[in-house]
Amino acid sequence: MELLSLILSGLLTLISPLGLAIDSAAERSIRARINSAEALEVRLDNIPSYQLLGGKISKLRLAARGLYVTPDFRIDTLELETDPLDVDINRLQQQSETSLSQLLRQPLRGAMRLRITQADANQALRSPAVLEYIRQIGPNLTADSSEAAQRLAQRYQIINPKVEFLPDDRLRLAAEIEDRRENKTLKVILESGFTLAGGRQLQLVQPRIFYGDKQVPQRLLDRLAENLTNRLDIQKFETEGLTARVLQLHITEDRIEIVAWVRLAAPEQATAAR
Repeated sequence: MELLSLILSGLLTLISPLGLAIDSAAERSIRARINSAEALEVRLDNIPSYQLLGGKISKLRLAARGLYVTPDFRIDTLELETDPLDVDINRLQQQSETSLSQLLRQPLRGAMRLRITQADANQALRSPAVLEYIRQIGPNLTADSSEAAQRLAQRYQIINPKVEFLPDDRLRLAAEIEDRRENKTLKVILESGFTLAGGRQLQLVQPRIFYGDKQVPQRLLDRLAENLTNRLDIQKFETEGLTARVLQLHITEDRIEIVAWVRLAAPEQATAAR
C-alpha cells in the first residue's frame, strides 16, 4: 500500500490549474519520491485536458525495473495498470496531509505484477529495518503473552538471516539465534512451501524447522505455522480501505513473482460492493 501511495502521490502533485501532466513529468515526479530506479516508464492514456484538471485520469500504466523503494529494498520488476482514477483535487490542495484513500471520489482498482530476486531479498534481509522487524516478530510467534515475548526478545537475537528460493514454490530461510545470557549461537533453518487461500492468506505447506541437528516437534510446528499464517492474512488491511487479492504466487530457484489485484477506497467505502 505504501508503494502504491508513493507512485500515485507523485502523479497527483502534477494535477493543478497551473499546467498539465505529461508522461515524462509524471516519471520525474515519481522518481523524486523513491530512492532510485534503473528504468522507469510511465504512461497516462487518453487524458483530455479538462479531465485531468478535474482530477480524472483514464488509465495509468507504469513499468519499472531495479526500483529501490529504500536504499536496501530493490524490486527487480514492477508493472502496474489501473482503471480510471477520479481524485478530489480541491481536497488535495487544501489538505496536503490527507491520506490517498480519502482523496478518491471513486475506489481505485488496478492490477500489478511484482518480481523480487533472491539476491534482492537477501539484501533487504540485511537491512537494519528488516532485522529489527525479525527480532520483534520472532518471539511473538511462540510466546503466550507480550510479557513473555519481551523476555524472549531480550535474551535471544536473530542474526545473519538468509533466504534461498527453491523449485516448486518453496523457500528456505536460515538464520542464527544468539543466546545473550549463555553467549551461544544456534543455527536454525525453516523450509516450507506456500499456497494461497482465497487469494488473501498465505499458508505454509509441509513446513520443516531444524535447530542444530534436531527438528522441531510437529505440535510446536503447527502452532508456529498457525501464528505465521494469521500474520500473513492481507484481509486485515480492509478496514483501512485496501482490498487485495493475490492471483498468482510463483517461486523458482532465483526469483519470486506475484500477480495481484488491488482496490483502494476511503474507509467508509471499504464495505461497498467490490
